[in-house]
Amino acid sequence: MQVFRVCSLSVVAFVGLANVVAAAHPDPIMFLCPTPAAAVEFWTDLIGTMDRRAHMNRPVASQVAVQHRCWFESTDAPRPVAMQAGTMRIGNGSMNDGYVTPDYYLYVQFLTYGLSR
Repeated sequence: MQVFRVCSLSVVAFVGLANVVAAAHPDPIMFLCPTPAAAVEFWTDLIGTMDRRAHMNRPVASQVAVQHRCWFESTDAPRPVAMQAGTMRIGNGSMNDGYVTPDYYLYVQFLTYGLSR
């Protein structure tokens, strides 16, 4: 039952967060977090926001991001550079890298590129 709830919440988040990242944008745009723990909390809170049936858009996602000290990143092709504590470090291997959960990363990639990649 718990696995079903997690899967269904992830599906709801994927569908509900569709307004956070524009599907036609050529480069992935995502929120990066300063630590692995912040990345997990950010994704969990985004799912929780959708679970409460709140309207999800970029300003709402930005409010959640601020609570976890996450920032909006729109660099050219942010890419994973390492895995740490169940999260992905995104960037170019510098001090400015941030963290995301694998679910959130896949969600952004799907919205950006669809199934064409």
